[in-house]
Amino acid sequence: MAGWRYDIGIPQSVYLAGTGNMSITLRKPESLVEQEITDLKRKVEESYHNELAAAMEREVDKLVQDAANEAQRLAEEAAVAERDAMRQRLRNMLLTGATV
Repeated sequence: MAGWRYDIGIPQSVYLAGTGNMSITLRKPESLVEQEITDLKRKVEESYHNELAAAMEREVDKLVQDAANEAQRLAEEAAVAERDAMRQRLRNMLLTGATV
């Protein structure tokens, strides 16, 4: 009930029912409501920025992983091409000029 205040100026701010029940109307001061709205807006903005930063981090991680995978694939292709070229040079050398 933090911030709630009894306001005598409200019509029927206290109501007594015939069954022994009592109803009291409370209000929050305008300045307190405005402060709570400001705090809530700040929390929502902060949460949004945190979610946005986390999403950007995930995307950056994905892009870095994709780049690493692509670099590994290119390195493997280059290694295969180099191995094939060395095999071909060795074969040509053995077939054409390797007479002892």
